[in-house]
Amino acid sequence: MNVNSLNKKTYLEIMRAIAIIFVLFNHSLGFTLFFKFNPWSFNFFTALILSLFCRFAVPLFFMISGALTLKRNYSVKDLINKFLLFASILVIWSAVYYIRDRVIHHLPWYTWASCKEFIKTLYSKEHSPHLWFLYAYLAFIASIPFLQSMCSKLENRWFKFMAVIGTGFSILVMLEYALFRGSTTINPNIKPKWMLYMMFFYPCLGYYLDHRISTKNIHWNKIILLWVLNFAILLLGAYVTTLKSINLGSPTEVTPEVFHFDMHASIICAPVIFVSIKKLFAVSEEQQVKPVETKLLTMLKWIGNHSFGIYLLHLLIQDLACMKNLYFCVLHRRIFFHHMISVLFFVVILTFICGLITSLLRRIPVIRRLI
Repeated sequence: MNVNSLNKKTYLEIMRAIAIIFVLFNHSLGFTLFFKFNPWSFNFFTALILSLFCRFAVPLFFMISGALTLKRNYSVKDLINKFLLFASILVIWSAVYYIRDRVIHHLPWYTWASCKEFIKTLYSKEHSPHLWFLYAYLAFIASIPFLQSMCSKLENRWFKFMAVIGTGFSILVMLEYALFRGSTTINPNIKPKWMLYMMFFYPCLGYYLDHRISTKNIHWNKIILLWVLNFAILLLGAYVTTLKSINLGSPTEVTPEVFHFDMHASIICAPVIFVSIKKLFAVSEEQQVKPVETKLLTMLKWIGNHSFGIYLLHLLIQDLACMKNLYFCVLHRRIFFHHMISVLFFVVILTFICGLITSLLRRIPVIRRLI
């Protein structure tokens, strides 16, 4: 296939597709499925590692945003318009989820009191847990000029330094718990929290990996070593998560405190996936031919192109009675030989349903910009 027939940013669409599938997995019961098994068992560990691994999805979306936006020329008007567009999307979809919840609980949604409640929650919290990302993305949009200025002037070595610091502190947090069971932690003042904040750390790495690293300089031996390191960190994360769940007295019960290590354990998942997919699918100046565009590649591109709509819609569709029945059938009757494969099967079905609905809604002129 000719170079021109495959868009240079196809790999970013594939990243979006993989990320949105794991966002849906994260929001399914599959994320906490490991609690159904006995601690230290094979099923417990495999389910737990996948739950920790899936947390790469949102960081990968921020890396994609960094790759796409931190080298573009924005005027003040462009940024204001972009901010207002996503603010409008946040308000409208918050209203959709608010009305949905009021209707389910047989409460009025059109009274003055309900309007005040909607505005108060919109300001201080979220009307659906997954909408937190839109709040964070608005903060990212406001930060674009400053991130652009910094990234354009940083030498490559400082991006690597940033990655090492982030990985080092994440490993340290987990090792601390493995050694001291939470009784001793490093002085918090030594942590460069501003640098490790998701909205800063991952967009900068996305910019670096997309614009400073050529595919010819990404070698498979280094990628394999990164995957080995990634798996080792995930194993450490699974170990300390298991220790914490037992120490908290809830080895078979979901408690928020147990997930303290999730983002630490998945610290390099997103960068490793980014470089792997870029190596596989990016079209560089040196390449003249790419492999034939398979049905799988076409499907992933389609999912990636509809990922924003899938993200906005999926909790509405997932909570429908028919989808709950399907989930029960797939998971509890174990259509497949392992619970986790059954969950992933359900997630893929949900992804396609939401993608099809998104495709239909995009044909409506007004809604097209909101999904």
